[in-house]
Amino acid sequence: MYRATKEKMYQVRAVILEMKNSTPPIKPNFSALAEEYGMTRQTVAKIWSDPNPERRERKPKKSQFDPYEEEIRDQLVAYGITMASSFRYFQNKYADLEDNPFNCYNSFKSYVTRKQFREERAQRLKEQKQGHVTKTDEKGTEPDSEKESE
Repeated sequence: MYRATKEKMYQVRAVILEMKNSTPPIKPNFSALAEEYGMTRQTVAKIWSDPNPERRERKPKKSQFDPYEEEIRDQLVAYGITMASSFRYFQNKYADLEDNPFNCYNSFKSYVTRKQFREERAQRLKEQKQGHVTKTDEKGTEPDSEKESE
């Protein structure tokens, strides 16, 4: 019926803290506040009992892609391959695995987004542009473009 959004929760917390800190403390009408902010009176009562709850620490979830993290990072950051191409590459490479994690593109996309590989790539490119780093070929020599300019 009602959905308490974070913004509404913060507003109710502020009102309740103001009431609690007044002299003498004022006990609010939970039903009236609930109706005003569009939430249940039980939620308002819960905020009244503990207006500043401690956030629980969550254990980081292990991903099915974690064993392949370095390989994925190399593909996306170092070589600059697109996410879709990289997904297809891994899908074909690990097709023989019985429990192939590369069977859902959306899961792969979420993993890459969560690990911020694309942002890492953008940062690397930005640093290269600022530092005017020239690319070298496999032998370690600079490309022929500089020879042409002489």
